[in-house]
Amino acid sequence: MSTLGNISNQICAYPYKLIWAAIPVILAFAFFGMNDSIDLILHDTYLVIGIFHVGVSISFLLFLLGGIYWQLRNRNMTCWLTVLHVLITLFTLIPTMVLLMVCAKVPLIADGWLMVLIVLFFIGIFSQFALVWNIFQSRANF
Repeated sequence: MSTLGNISNQICAYPYKLIWAAIPVILAFAFFGMNDSIDLILHDTYLVIGIFHVGVSISFLLFLLGGIYWQLRNRNMTCWLTVLHVLITLFTLIPTMVLLMVCAKVPLIADGWLMVLIVLFFIGIFSQFALVWNIFQSRANF
C-alpha cells in the first residue's frame, strides 16, 4: 500500500514529469508507424490519417498539458483530482495510439475497433474537465 501511496504522491507533486515522460513513448509509436495510415469512413466522408501525424499531435498536446501543470506547480491543487486527470489522460491516449497502429496494420479489424477508439477519445476529452475543475478549485484556495 505504501508503494501506491508513493506513486500517488509523486504524481500529485510532479504531474508534469509523468506527462512529459509519456511523450517519447507516443513518439516511438509514431515513428514505428510512420508509413502507415488508417482509413476512416464517417457517414459520407472518407478520412485518411497518418499514424505519424496523430503521434506528433498527441505529443504536442501532452507537451502543452505538462506545461500547464508546470506553470501551476506552486498552487495548492487537489491531489486526487490531479492523479485522476493524469492517469485517465495517459491511459486513454497511449492505448489510442496502439489501437491506431494495430488498425493500420490489420485493416480487417479496423471497423470493429473504431467504436473503442471513439470511446477512448471521448473519455480522454472529458477527463480534461478535471483539470479545469482543479484549477478553479485551487484558485479559490489560493
